[in-house]
Amino acid sequence: LVEGAKSYGLNRKALARSVSNKLLVGLFQDSAFPAGLKSSGILVTENAKIHFSGKDLSRMHFPQKSRKLLYQLLLQIELARRHPSSQNFQKINVTLTQMSDEPTKSEITLTKVKSILSLKRLPVADQILTLFRRAGVRGKFRDFAQSLKAVQTVAKQLDPEFRLHSILKRRLITHFLKKPLRYTSMKWREIL
Repeated sequence: LVEGAKSYGLNRKALARSVSNKLLVGLFQDSAFPAGLKSSGILVTENAKIHFSGKDLSRMHFPQKSRKLLYQLLLQIELARRHPSSQNFQKINVTLTQMSDEPTKSEITLTKVKSILSLKRLPVADQILTLFRRAGVRGKFRDFAQSLKAVQTVAKQLDPEFRLHSILKRRLITHFLKKPLRYTSMKWREIL
């Protein structure tokens, strides 16, 4: 993708946003995402169309319950980044336990959640992937985090100032504005 952007003389900042939007549109609109995505599998054509490809690439769908848990976690992470309180870290801990295949073997603790999210220099995709690894989260959630990290890596190569966190936040706001009544208990408006 980076070489293609150079060859075609494309706007690299705009392309970085397009790459992340393509992945997040799949998640928030189609409830699906490309699993097994690697940085080398993100391609661009001369008319600036983004393609995801790869030998192990597959399209994975989230069932409603899993999708709700993931949205809930992404929102809780955003709230904890804005308001780092024990209560917000505890909510993340509870959600991660629900997402784990074997909750009893989860290595995640409130202190670890807090320390991971306190590392502001750590990009958001790395924070999510680290949380999932520590909590023993596997399957589609872990696959999504890996794909998110691949997108973040390429986007930052295109634009060193790129912040996935800002794109993800806008997607969350748009999603919850459409369904405010279902999520009032989560105080989603705090992220505005």
